[in-house]
Amino acid sequence: PESLLPLSVALRPRKSRRCRAELAAGRTGILVKTKLNPLEGDSSLRSGHGQWWKKDSSAIHVVPRVKVVRHGRTALSDSRTRHALLLSVANPTMGMVRFRLSGAHLRDFGGLRTSGDEGYTLRNVRVDFLGRVRANVRMIGSTSTLVLPDMVELEPVEDALFDIGGASQSGDPEDVEKWDAAAVLKEKGTESIKGPSDCPFSTVAVSKDKAWMQLIIDQDACEEASASGDFLAVPATMQVEIGNGSWESSLIKPAEVKDGESDLVPLRLVLAWKV
Repeated sequence: PESLLPLSVALRPRKSRRCRAELAAGRTGILVKTKLNPLEGDSSLRSGHGQWWKKDSSAIHVVPRVKVVRHGRTALSDSRTRHALLLSVANPTMGMVRFRLSGAHLRDFGGLRTSGDEGYTLRNVRVDFLGRVRANVRMIGSTSTLVLPDMVELEPVEDALFDIGGASQSGDPEDVEKWDAAAVLKEKGTESIKGPSDCPFSTVAVSKDKAWMQLIIDQDACEEASASGDFLAVPATMQVEIGNGSWESSLIKPAEVKDGESDLVPLRLVLAWKV
C-alpha cells in the first residue's frame, strides 16, 4: 500500500510550535499555530480550503529548495570515481533571493557516524517526502574549496495556476535540457583534481525563480564501491544574502556590515542521490 498513490495523509496532532531562542528572550516565539476549529480548511467548506494553520513560519516556506535532478559517474585513472550532478534551486518566496552554493567539509556535520565498513554515514534520512522513504546515506567526500562561485539572483516565485493554458508556459532552458552527465564527465577527462583550486559548483542556467547548478566531485578509491540502489551524498553550504532586497520574506533582520559587503546566512545541505 505504501507504493500506491495518492498516499493517505498521516494524522497530525493539533499543537503549536515555538522557538526556544524567542522564548528565552521573553517573546512568544510562535512558529506554527493551528486553528481552533479542526474542520476549518476542509474541502467541504465554501472557503478556506487547505488553510489548516492560523500561522505557519516553518523554514520550508522561505528557504530555497535544492534538488538533485540528474547524475552520472565515471572511473578515473587512479581508481577513484568522479560524479557529476545537476541541481535545481527554486525560490519559494514572494520576494527576490540572492544565493550561492559553496563547499563544505565532513567535519561540519556532527550527526555523522563512522565505522570501518560504512565510512561516514547519516542514518534514517528521509530521501523521498512523497513516498516517505528513509535510508542510510553514505557521505563520499567533502566539497571544500578556496574559490567561491558568483551570487545567483532568483525572481519571486510564480503561481503556476495563473499560467494554465497561457502562452507564457515554457519548459526548462535549453542548456538544462541538453545537460548530460556522460558528456560533462568526458569533457572533464579522467585526471583527478589536485587541491581546492577549482570550485566544484558552476551555474548551468537561470530562469525566473529557478536556477540549475552543476557539481563535480571525486570519490576516494579507498572507500567502499557503490552498488546499484545505494544512496550517496555530499555536504554543501548555501549562502543566502539578507538585505538589499534579498530574502525579505524570511523576516530575518540583516546585520550591520561595512560598505561594499553583504550579510550572508549559511545553511548546511546534504545533497543525496540514488546510484
